[in-house]
Amino acid sequence: GGSEKAYSEIAERKIDNFDGVRMSIPNSFFRDPWRLNNMAYEHTLVITGEGIKNAIAYRNKRTELNAGFNNPFSFEPEQKAPEGKDAKCVYLPFSYYQKPYMKYNEQTKTYQRWQYDIPHADKTGEQLEFTNILVLFCYHSGPLDAYNRIEVNLTGTGYGYYISNGKYVDIKYEKADGDTPIKLYNKDGTPLKINTGKTYVAIFDSAN
Repeated sequence: GGSEKAYSEIAERKIDNFDGVRMSIPNSFFRDPWRLNNMAYEHTLVITGEGIKNAIAYRNKRTELNAGFNNPFSFEPEQKAPEGKDAKCVYLPFSYYQKPYMKYNEQTKTYQRWQYDIPHADKTGEQLEFTNILVLFCYHSGPLDAYNRIEVNLTGTGYGYYISNGKYVDIKYEKADGDTPIKLYNKDGTPLKINTGKTYVAIFDSAN
């Protein structure tokens, strides 16, 4: 599901997409039995890697990067902590009821996610964990309608934090327009390099 404005922009900008609600794609999306028994219905429609491959073939989508594509992220050749201050626990208050946080694990060198003061685990029981956390501040407006939808301005320039290996630093970002990949910079304007591994991106209101 999604807002009508979002659906409209996906169509107008001709963005490659798969939608389990509004598209008929055989052998792709399905209702997960475990989620049907443990979660609200709107959180039960899922897809697997094999299902994505089937969707790509069925809808005849390209599997090669466009010529001239530049990866928006640059990576460190070896794992290293940013030269900043300690970040052993990262608190992420998205709203009055969604206040997850990440605790740094010295042994695994990852940030493990907690929600409602319990470990946030997938259905295998494994806690979600990430090598990097990116916090980006973007202007929010709204609510726009009776569903309390908000508009998040993802273009232009802004600031945030890069968090990894128990440390954090201030960063800057820029995104020229909706179809241009984001670019990340250190505070001094040099390109930001992040560690390889899973990265959690948190988008916050710039007023927060």
